[in-house]
Amino acid sequence: MTKWLTVADPRDIDLAVPQSPSTLTAIMKHYPLSYEVASNVVYHMGNGQSCGPLVESFHVYPAYSDHPEVVEKWPWLVIKNGKAKFQYGSSGISKANVAFQAGPMLVDGGKILDIPKEIRERGYDPWNPNERKPQLAIGLTSSGDLVHGVWSLASLYEVAEELLSLGCSQVMKLDSGESVGRIENGALELSNLRKLAAALVIRKVKTRFASMIETVDIVLDPGHGGKDPGAVFNGHFEKSVNLQSVLLIDKYLKRAGLKTALTRTDDSDTTLAGIAEFANVRRAKLFLSVHHNWFKSPDVNGREYFRYPGSVNGLRLAESIERHLKIATDQPLRRFAESNFQVLRNTNMPAVLYEGGFMTNAGDLALLKDPDWLDRCALAKAFGIIEYLKGV
Repeated sequence: MTKWLTVADPRDIDLAVPQSPSTLTAIMKHYPLSYEVASNVVYHMGNGQSCGPLVESFHVYPAYSDHPEVVEKWPWLVIKNGKAKFQYGSSGISKANVAFQAGPMLVDGGKILDIPKEIRERGYDPWNPNERKPQLAIGLTSSGDLVHGVWSLASLYEVAEELLSLGCSQVMKLDSGESVGRIENGALELSNLRKLAAALVIRKVKTRFASMIETVDIVLDPGHGGKDPGAVFNGHFEKSVNLQSVLLIDKYLKRAGLKTALTRTDDSDTTLAGIAEFANVRRAKLFLSVHHNWFKSPDVNGREYFRYPGSVNGLRLAESIERHLKIATDQPLRRFAESNFQVLRNTNMPAVLYEGGFMTNAGDLALLKDPDWLDRCALAKAFGIIEYLKGV
């Protein structure tokens, strides 16, 4: 995860509203004043209009929505006479220097809100607040400054916790997903794909916070998740077995004093690029992606290990895990192999993608349904990882 956190005086915040929906770079190309940072605010939802009203220098751009009663439930950020506040309802917006709707609110009164409830009751799309994806948010500190945050990969709870830790008593979600983009000193970060209703402009930055992400010994990736179930057979979902296995491995590695990070801890969506970046920014020593297989023939069984072509240390890690697994189980080893899988290709550390058996094989599936067997194998994998790290 990469993140950019900037603090600004509300008097240095502006909106750039194009005559027609435009990309972030196109909007800022025509912005007439000097500035340091710009980002999108909300995704374009109409002919030059946003999904909620916008106010730029006392000019009100009307809302575009098939459900105006829903838009009325959304929070505003209003900047007037050099002071910023969040509010519900459009009172006084025509006299504002800057005002726009987004949301939901993530933090209020110095506490993280019930985000699923905010999403549901205020009529937003049914986002999963635990899903890690590009995020934009803005918070207000007790001193009256605004903290603007952009994350390449984060959940809404991670966003809320981070801005709360920086002194924000209120935090509002802005945009998320593929439309998130940021420009600083003319350099674009993340996306420039979407046409936007407006850009949020920071003319002068007071403070920048460095990205402080703790390094770890290993990143564990439970393959698939969310909308991607992986292999499905007789009502059993690979994504669930992957997560169950990884949580057990994580438990034993933590017990041994290792620092770990998981690409997901629940049934959240992930992306292959996001998984690799997650491991790289944490400068992990190792990466292990746990999967379970499927094949058209029910006779195929056994576990498999994949490493990137030519990865000597990837093979060493796989062999170290296998030395302990062959003691823990009589499930056969099928093969060690090389593969150009993206999570192996794009990670910067020794990496293994482990396939723990075939869900289409009756014998393997019976093992995968046995909690004691999964626990025994998780402990064996943990021993293999520890053995490898001791030998580095």
